[in-house]
Amino acid sequence: MTATFYYWIGFITYAILVIGIGFYVWLKEKRSGKQSDNEAYWEASRNLSFWSVGLSISASMMSISWSCVYGVQLFYWYGWGGAWLLIIPWLVTMSGFYFFAPRFRSLKVFSQPELLEKRFGARTRQLLAPALIIVFITWTGAEIYAAGQIIAPFLGISLRWTLFLITVVVAVYTYTGGFEAVISTDKIQFALVAFFITVIAYLS
Repeated sequence: MTATFYYWIGFITYAILVIGIGFYVWLKEKRSGKQSDNEAYWEASRNLSFWSVGLSISASMMSISWSCVYGVQLFYWYGWGGAWLLIIPWLVTMSGFYFFAPRFRSLKVFSQPELLEKRFGARTRQLLAPALIIVFITWTGAEIYAAGQIIAPFLGISLRWTLFLITVVVAVYTYTGGFEAVISTDKIQFALVAFFITVIAYLS
């Protein structure tokens, strides 16, 4: 069996796992009568632990561009000293989230536009929301494109088909499980990224 076969096994296994998480959340909400509840879908009913949220933020920010490009570069240049430029600043940032979270939670808002609306009025929310939509669509597209560039050679298929497969997997588990599914899959991604960076740091 070729290496490509094992790469496909890994990709399919991961895809089944994260899509399964999405459907598990969907079934759980269906049994509890929250299937059409916007708060359950968008905010996971505000029942997430601090560990879940912290790992999700870390996985989202330390994504393909950081772990596979910037992180590798730093550890290649500086060895374990690269931790001062990547890991330690990130831990400081996470501590800021930890200390400021109670303050933000007390504001009873879900998004940045809502937060500014409370302080500066509805007009500010209307101006900020479109800008954030553009930013996050561009960011998401860039991350999927970076992942596709890395994965396509291993799977032995074109970049276009790789991007399509990645997008379908992400869309399915996000649509079925909402924010809770995203958080759950982020924890898996965090473990993979942390393992990858640790190996790269050791080898460097």
